[in-house]
Formats: sequence, structure tokens, C-alpha cells
Amino acid sequence: MKNIFYTLLILSILSSCSSDSVVNNNPPGDGFDRGAMLDNIVTNIIIPSHEDLLLHLNELDVSVTNFANNTNSSTIQDVRQKWLSAYKIYQHVEVVSATEIGEQINYGTKMNTFPTKNSLIDLYVNMGSWDLENNSQLFQAQGFPALDYLLYGLESDSNDIINNYTDGSNHLLFLQDVVNVMITNTETVINSWKSDKASYISSDGSSQTSSTDVLLNNFSYYYEKDFRTYKFGLPLGIWVDDVKRPEKLEAFYNGVSQKTLALEALTAIEKFFSGTSYDSQSQGESFKTYLQYLGEDNLVSNIEGNFTNARNMINILGKSFINEVNLCSGVTKDDYEAGYAQCNMFDAWYSIQLNVAEFKIDMFNAFDVGLTYSSGDGD
Repeated sequence: MKNIFYTLLILSILSSCSSDSVVNNNPPGDGFDRGAMLDNIVTNIIIPSHEDLLLHLNELDVSVTNFANNTNSSTIQDVRQKWLSAYKIYQHVEVVSATEIGEQINYGTKMNTFPTKNSLIDLYVNMGSWDLENNSQLFQAQGFPALDYLLYGLESDSNDIINNYTDGSNHLLFLQDVVNVMITNTETVINSWKSDKASYISSDGSSQTSSTDVLLNNFSYYYEKDFRTYKFGLPLGIWVDDVKRPEKLEAFYNGVSQKTLALEALTAIEKFFSGTSYDSQSQGESFKTYLQYLGEDNLVSNIEGNFTNARNMINILGKSFINEVNLCSGVTKDDYEAGYAQCNMFDAWYSIQLNVAEFKIDMFNAFDVGLTYSSGDGD
């Protein structure tokens, strides 16, 4: 199976070698209603997913307050459950976390930079003073990964972790502040999308700054970097001399939620591509229907087939990607590609990789959109 993945991957990469330098500002002139597509994406995907995230973050906040008032194994477990529930919802939000207001306030960076800077957390907690909203040094020491560390990584024993949260302790105050800032930032993003919705949708032309062009670039970048690279490639050492780095995995301290989050992220990507409403199965105008309008049915079939293949490969993995990465120890990228060694995590990575070229080459060309980002890895 891996040889099939590799063959398809090489063909995709050969067709996309010069893709990072492509910029095309010509108007599409294809007659597709981009405004209707943008309306569906904002109204039925972006805003509802953010609102659901806010709901779950508020539930997390209530749980943290309960933990602060009754610090024990039962209440911390409830906080952990609420953290994971909200984290799953965030996978849907993250697809557009660098779009519009999200880019302006570094929303994605603050919400889900992993691994978290735990040394900075320890430093500022010991100092007893911090500013999560304005200190750029702490942008990568907050959000869901910081909560992962605070809830699972302070000590090796859960009871010892609880002992850090005595009434009024700096750890408790930091924990509460992290959640409060996540809520505040999410509220800011929601309010901005609602107030700027009409102007965003009206920017339905074709230029580097038009909504469709920017959205497509952000979607492709998210898939390639945030999903493929950070959740799979970097921990596997794909670009770093095959050195396995499980500590770079999402939810590392929790240790057993990587598969859950990866599958949720893939679902979010599929729904975004197909224009499927966040809270129902209804579909509207989307990248998929745009391609179909242009007669690119084979491309749609390839993309959806690759989604299915990627889901199947991820489902083969155990719930802990830490174990999966460690099982790949000694397996180099070259040996895998040559068929000399097998590794399930590599299988998953290559299955995800197949849609990189489908997105950033074939779909960009079909929409006559210029690629404005560089992935930095040659793909």
C-alpha cells in the first residue's frame, strides 16, 4: 500500500514543483456566484462553529470554577473532559483561524500552538504576574496546549497535579486566566465575523486580496501545514533527518487524544470543502460545487477519494500517536519510500499528502487563483 501512496505522491509533487511562486490576478470570468459560496461558508460554517466553541468554552469555565472551589480528582476530571470537548470543536474553527480578524489578533497562535512553551508557563507562574493578551512572548504559552500542560503535565501523578491547585495558587490563577482569554478572543472573532459579514461576502472578485482568493490560500495552508505537517509530519521527523519527536504532537501531555483530534480535524476539512453546514448535513455553495460548476468532476472525485483514504489510514492508528511515532523509530523516510520498511504513521502521512497538490495546484488553477504562500518544504 505504501508504494502506491509514494507513486501517487511523486506524481503530485512533480506536477507542483514550482507552485509556491504562482501568482495570478486575472478575474475568473467563469460566471460562478462566489458571493453565494462565501455567504454559505460564513453563515453556515464559520459563525456556527465559533458559537459552538464559545458555548463549550463557557462550560469549561464553569468547570474550572467548580474545580477551584472543590479541588479534587473528580472536579479536575470534569475540567479535562470539558477541555477535550472544546478542543474537538476548535478543530472546526481552526480551518479559518488565520482568516480576517483571526489573523489580526493572532487567534490561531494563541489558541493552538503546540507544543506549548511550558518553560514560559513555569516562569510566569513562579513570577506571579503575566499578560496573556498583550505579551507576545506568551502567545505560544496559552490556549488548548497550555491547558494540556496544566491539566496533565505538571507532575507525573494526577494527585500531585491537583496539589498545585490549592486555593489562590498561581497555577490556579493562570489556569483561570487562560480560559478567560480564550473566551474573550473567541467573542471578539464572532463579533467581527457578524459585523463584517456583508463586506466580506461582497468582496467576491478575483485578486490577491479578494475574499475567495484569501480564503482558498488559508484553507490550503491550513491543510498542508497545520493538519499534515504539525499533526503528523514534524513528529515523524519528515523534514528533520528522520528524528522522531513525539513531544511535538498535539495534546502531548494528555497522551491519548491525538487520533480523536485528527479525525475531528479531517471531518472539519471535508465539511468545509463540501460546504456542509456545521450543525447539520445540508450543503450549499462551496469549493466542491465551484469545481463541479467548472466541470472538474474528476478532481472532486480524487479529492474526496483521498479524504476517504486518509480517514481509513488514521483509523488504523491507535488513539495515542505517541505510541505510533515511537513504533516508527528506526524507520527512515527513504526506507519507507523504497518499500524496505513499514510504519502506520507514515501511511497516514502519505495518504494526507496526496491532497496537497490537488488543492494548491489543481484547485487553484481551476479557480484561477494565485498561490500567495510558501510552505517552506518544497511541496
